[in-house]
Amino acid sequence: MASTVDVVTRLRAAGLAPILHQVTDFAASDHDTPGPGEALINLDPSPQDRRLLASTIPAQVALQVSEAITLGGCLQPGRTTESYDTATVLYARIVQLAGFEDLAGAYGPDEPPPAARKLTTMNAEQISAFVQVNQELITSCRLSAALR
Repeated sequence: MASTVDVVTRLRAAGLAPILHQVTDFAASDHDTPGPGEALINLDPSPQDRRLLASTIPAQVALQVSEAITLGGCLQPGRTTESYDTATVLYARIVQLAGFEDLAGAYGPDEPPPAARKLTTMNAEQISAFVQVNQELITSCRLSAALR
């Protein structure tokens, strides 16, 4: 749990503090359905193939937590490619700022949508302020509307 808390602290410092409030160590057998504002992540403590994107517990936490917050809403019907691409730019910037640069290219287009380009240069404080103002748009994958 200590490495998980460290990663969550890094993600919060990278800009997710307004939306990422707590982490628990509930097992799936204790709590198998995410409630409002929750995401369940699956950590695999067995030795991982280093060629995999998230081959360590910290990388798995960073990937799954940031993905759940920034991309989770994109699974809902009616979301546009532009909204998904914009969400992936936010995801990439957050994991970069948290020190997981290798995870940043996991999703999204090679070139960000024009409106999302400003996200690529924001620092952690700016990302945090952006997340604070746009929480609902982020979690519902409608972020592209906020950047126009």
